[in-house]
Amino acid sequence: MEAKELVKIMQEHIAAAKNSGLVSFTIESIEKWVSDDLTKLSDKPSQSAAEKEHHKNVTIQAWLEEFKGYQLQNVEMLKAVFQFGGAALKSAILINGGAAVALLAFMGAIFVGKPDVSKELTCPLMTFTFGVLSAAIASGTSYFAQYYYSSKNDSAGNFWRGTVIIFVFFSYILFAAGIVFTGNIFS
Repeated sequence: MEAKELVKIMQEHIAAAKNSGLVSFTIESIEKWVSDDLTKLSDKPSQSAAEKEHHKNVTIQAWLEEFKGYQLQNVEMLKAVFQFGGAALKSAILINGGAAVALLAFMGAIFVGKPDVSKELTCPLMTFTFGVLSAAIASGTSYFAQYYYSSKNDSAGNFWRGTVIIFVFFSYILFAAGIVFTGNIFS
């Protein structure tokens, strides 16, 4: 109840008392009157309090909906990060492994006729093989990153995520180096 409403009620009671012929009030009668009216008024919330409560509930609902949307967006972004990370790991293993297998098959075919060229292809083959190893290490260390993130240890999770990124990037560099080494042999 607001102060204006309380004053208005008091004025009404005083006017009613005057109209009935009362000239003065005793302290006991004022205490009883205030106590009775407060008991009646406390049972009903004022309109402004109800409006405030409604406004608060609407605001909370809006915040909850905004939070749900934010959480949904974060989940979808996390799924995308996992997909892209998995694709990067798979492609690093695939391109280096495929190049190593193709080079081995080529070396086997030419070994009989040109053993010198076959020996020269050892360096590119090792480069592709280390590329596969680097990607495999990245795949294994990604477990540690996820473990620490799920344990709420973000600093350790960030360290292992950085390690994974470095190994995948190194795997791609080794693939490019293997291509250059192979090209130099045949040029």
